[in-house]
Amino acid sequence: MGKSMCLLIGVLPLCKCQSGYRNQDGKIKFNGKEISDKNFVILNACFGKTDTAVFYKEHNIDGANPASFIALDEQYALDQNKVFYCDEKREGQNYYLTKRNIIFEIEHADPTSFSVLGNGYARDRERAYYKGQSFEVKDPGSLKIMQEYSRFVKDGFQVYFEQSAIPQSEPSSFQILNNHYARDLNSIYYFGFPSDYYHGIHRIPCVVNEFRLLDYPYSRDRGSAFYFYHKIEGSNAESFSVISFSYSKDKEQVYVDGKVIKGADPHSFSLLGQDENSIEPSNYAKDKNRIFWKDKTLSGAKMESFRILGQGYSCDNGRVYFENRILSSADPSSFKLSKVAYGDYDAEDGNNKFAKGKKLD
Repeated sequence: MGKSMCLLIGVLPLCKCQSGYRNQDGKIKFNGKEISDKNFVILNACFGKTDTAVFYKEHNIDGANPASFIALDEQYALDQNKVFYCDEKREGQNYYLTKRNIIFEIEHADPTSFSVLGNGYARDRERAYYKGQSFEVKDPGSLKIMQEYSRFVKDGFQVYFEQSAIPQSEPSSFQILNNHYARDLNSIYYFGFPSDYYHGIHRIPCVVNEFRLLDYPYSRDRGSAFYFYHKIEGSNAESFSVISFSYSKDKEQVYVDGKVIKGADPHSFSLLGQDENSIEPSNYAKDKNRIFWKDKTLSGAKMESFRILGQGYSCDNGRVYFENRILSSADPSSFKLSKVAYGDYDAEDGNNKFAKGKKLD
């Protein structure tokens, strides 16, 4: 059975009061617009058909048999010979304005045994499917979703995340703890989605029966602390505490993104607030001896006159810094951020203009 795909680009209105196929006041409509064909049948909000054609939203599904065509949910459908997957994606800078419709026949899918599990998963007697793409499982017949809206499924032998088997996973004891952590009898797992800092599923190298969740993305067992799924080397779990998403400390050291900030004093360490010019969390911190940008020391920075300007720039009465670098050509008395939202430079002083810490000629 061949595989065909149709990619269609269109423009979405910013607000839609009506969505999909509906029967309103005795009239069949799609997104509020009346369909004139009196033979049109609504299958669900996304699929419809006439005697001679089948539709996903407003797009014809080539090769589908109208007489036997049925919708299984809002993505999967089939007829007596074929199974189809249809979806709509938004991508890139025009996420809210453009859509990409994907319509394809699922290669090798068996319509006589095909069933939808939910959350994008389906199965037939031979294979499992996620968003229309097949993947191998040990026992398709016992495959089921773990939890509504999750991306985990399991069969009688192991657990799967999206389309990947989790090696040595134990399905009978597997539990989803929250949006990023799961466990079974033998392991603790961190999992993330494409939009997350870390994608995929990863084992945390911890002692399972000692594991505790802390503020995301931190956790610990009796001996060590963990950042996402990484062990924070040298950490002291007993005294470990979370400062912010990126920063943490114990009685001996301070950490940023799970790495030691060399020389930082945990007893006097604190974050410096970001100013109103930035939407990013502050990357600046101090202890009793120095000022830091992430894990780097700002050489010579004076706390009494230090100011965070934004966009990676900071200064004191004697120096201007970009991130942790001194801008020797910048004049701290006149240095300021550019008021131009988009342009060739982002900062300037009385003599020069700068872009991302570099002086422009």
